[in-house]
Amino acid sequence: MTFSQKLIHVLAAAAVGLAGAALFASIHAPLPWMLGSMFATAVVTLASGFPYRMPRAARTFARPVIGVLAGSTFSPALFASAADWWPAFIVVGIFAFITTSAGYVFFRFVCRFDPTTSFFASTPAGLNEMSLLGDSLGGDLRTLVLVHATRILAVVSIIPLVVRTSAHVDVPLLLPEHPIGHIEDLAVLVACGLAGYFIGTRLPIPAGPMLISMLFSAAAHLAQITDAAPPSWLVSGVQVVIGCIAGARFAGIHWREARMIAVSSVAWAILIVGAAFLTAYTASNLVGIPFNSLLLSLAPGGMVEMTLIAYALGIEVAFVIACQIFRNVFTVLTLPYIYRLLHADRPEKPGPDQTG
Repeated sequence: MTFSQKLIHVLAAAAVGLAGAALFASIHAPLPWMLGSMFATAVVTLASGFPYRMPRAARTFARPVIGVLAGSTFSPALFASAADWWPAFIVVGIFAFITTSAGYVFFRFVCRFDPTTSFFASTPAGLNEMSLLGDSLGGDLRTLVLVHATRILAVVSIIPLVVRTSAHVDVPLLLPEHPIGHIEDLAVLVACGLAGYFIGTRLPIPAGPMLISMLFSAAAHLAQITDAAPPSWLVSGVQVVIGCIAGARFAGIHWREARMIAVSSVAWAILIVGAAFLTAYTASNLVGIPFNSLLLSLAPGGMVEMTLIAYALGIEVAFVIACQIFRNVFTVLTLPYIYRLLHADRPEKPGPDQTG
């Protein structure tokens, strides 16, 4: 692909994403920059078949910004309470195990996927990690990408509505404004982002630029070097980028081919959000964590996306991202071994029994 073709793809995706964001803002939908761009890009991609490919550099740029944003929510008081989060981590781990087991049954016996595809379609972890790992073990890559992309899109869309209706929390149209008062604050935030980018891209960990930027930003805020956060206009722009990337994951998949898998994935997303709601409602008092915080920690809607939602809702971002990281690490480290244990005596054939 030539540079001009890549540029056309980027500009087309940005135009579609901004149009979707403007539409969602006009109807007063929650989080319009991310949800509007995500829905618009996904719909146009599926309808037209045009590959709205966002360059990898776009997501690599977005992640340090979100990392610095998440780190800005850390405070000495919050950090001191982190030792009390371990019961929530246990809940997150148990929830991940149970939903993965239930998801396997759903995709294997209701959707009729093959065992490998069913197993990795049910795992509540990152799209890239689970899709590539499942593909390497004989699963169907296109099905896995579609299932996880639909799951993230559905969960990110449902969770703000659930929080608003069940907990009476006002979901803002725009993120709160945090003006940077001094050039020194801007320099600290930029340094945290750049350090996170250069170090994170060289570490073999998922979402490295985001996590390392968050650590640098958290350290700067805990040391009270600064109390500033990235300006809302920058975070809003990053939301559009993330929304376009999420929607563009449907590139190359036609609606006729994907509709049955998409319907099954949406149904599964609704079930898993319902399970997260019930778990958070039941366990919040037991573990001493507010319902909203625990709900966002359990919801498998993508680490970056859930961080933005938590920030927009004013819900403990540090706690939410800590639980999201724990779930992803727990899933990535344990599920391959569980898979091999369950399938030790059964060779897999690539591809699902039925792709829809």
